[in-house]
Amino acid sequence: QDHKDENLLFIGTEYGLYFSYNKGVNWVKLKAGVPTIPFRDIELHERDDDLVGATFGRGFYVLDDYSALRNISEAMKTTSNTLFAVRDAWWYIPAVPSQAKGMPTLGSTSYAAENPPFGAVFTYYVKDLPKTAKVERKETAQKARKQNADVPFPGWEKLRAAATDSKPQVLLLVRDEADNPIRWMEGVAKNGLHRTNWDLKLPAPNPINLTTPAFKPPWVGDAEGPLVAPGKYTVELFMEHNGVLTSQSTPQTFMVKPVPTAASDTNYKAVAAFQQKTSDMMRAIASAGRKTGEMNERLKFITAALKQTPKASAEHFAKLKALKQTLKTLQTRLWGDPIRQGLDESTSPSISGRVGQVAYGHWETRQMPTQTYRENLEIAARDFTQFKADFQTYLQDFEKYEAALEAAGAPYTKGRKF
Repeated sequence: QDHKDENLLFIGTEYGLYFSYNKGVNWVKLKAGVPTIPFRDIELHERDDDLVGATFGRGFYVLDDYSALRNISEAMKTTSNTLFAVRDAWWYIPAVPSQAKGMPTLGSTSYAAENPPFGAVFTYYVKDLPKTAKVERKETAQKARKQNADVPFPGWEKLRAAATDSKPQVLLLVRDEADNPIRWMEGVAKNGLHRTNWDLKLPAPNPINLTTPAFKPPWVGDAEGPLVAPGKYTVELFMEHNGVLTSQSTPQTFMVKPVPTAASDTNYKAVAAFQQKTSDMMRAIASAGRKTGEMNERLKFITAALKQTPKASAEHFAKLKALKQTLKTLQTRLWGDPIRQGLDESTSPSISGRVGQVAYGHWETRQMPTQTYRENLEIAARDFTQFKADFQTYLQDFEKYEAALEAAGAPYTKGRKF
C-alpha cells in the first residue's frame, strides 16, 4: 500500500510484512513482533502514523508510530546517531491486574497480545558506536592474521587500559518545560534502529540494590517513582564512553497530554508536586533506613571484635549494649515496633508508615491529595526532622566509641576509621 505524501511503500507477502523507503527496491522486513505469515490486508492510520496488518491466520498486528521510517534512509547515510521525532504521550493511570501478567486464569485458548508500552516512546538510530580498547586490539590482531603477519605484543600500558575500559552506553535525558533534567533512560548500545519508552515517571526513591533475587514472583513489580504533570517535555540522545558524555542529536520536543476522562477541576501540577514531595520524603527515609542497617551490621562486627581485644573493659561492653539499644529505638521510630507488628498488634504509625500510606493511596490516582494525606506527610516530615538530629548525635557517639576501640587495639571492624 502506497502512503500519501510520503516516500514509503508497505507490502504484505506470504513471507511476512515489508516496507521500502524512498519507494525504491531496498525492501526491509518488519521484525517488531511480525510473524512469517501471509498478510492479506494493510491499513495506514494517517493521524497516529500506525500500520495495521491483518494475516490469513485471523489475527492482526499494529506497528505503532512508523513515522521514523520516513527519515530512516537519510539517517543511515549520515555518520552520526539520530533521535527521531517523538509522538505525544497520553497521561493516565494504566490498569494493572492483581495477578500474574497475562490471563493465566483463563487458559491458553484466550489469547491477547501485550499493549504498547505506556508513556512516551523514543526511537533512535545508532550509526556510530565507540569501540572499546579490547575490541580494537582484537580487530588489529585479526587483520594481522589475515595478512599472515605476526601479532605484536600490545604492551602492558595498553593491556591495563583495556582492563579498565568500559563499554559505551546509550542514554536519553528527559527534561521538563523549564529545562530541568528529570530522568535518565538507558537505551540499547548496539548499531541499528531501537526504541526505549519512558513511563512518564520520576526516578524511584528506593536505595540502589545491585543484588538479583533467585526468584521474583510475577505479581511483584519494579520500584517506581511518581507521575510527572502533563505539559511540554524534551528528550536528548547521549553517548557515554570512559566517562565522556557526548550529545548525539538535537533535543526532540513532545507533549504529555491528559486523557479527556480526567476531572475538569484537576490541578495536574499540584498533584504532581505533592507526589514529588512524597517521593523526596520516601528517598530520605529509605536512605536513613539503609544507614541504620549499616550501623547494625557494624555493631555485629564490633561484638565479635571485643572478644578478640584483651584490653576491652567492662565500659566497652556496657557502651556496646547502650549503642545497640539506642539504634533499636531509632529504627522503631522509623519503621515501627517489630515486636507488636510480629504479633499482629496495632501500633502507632511510624515515619515510614505514614509516608508509605500516602504513596500507596495517592500515586495511582489523578486526584488532589486529601486532607488526611497532607496531614500525614506533615507529621512525618516533622518527626523525621527530629529523627535526623537524634541520629546524627548517635553517629557522633558511635564514632567516639570506635576511636576507643582503636586505642584499645581491637581488630579492624567494618567501616571504622584507621
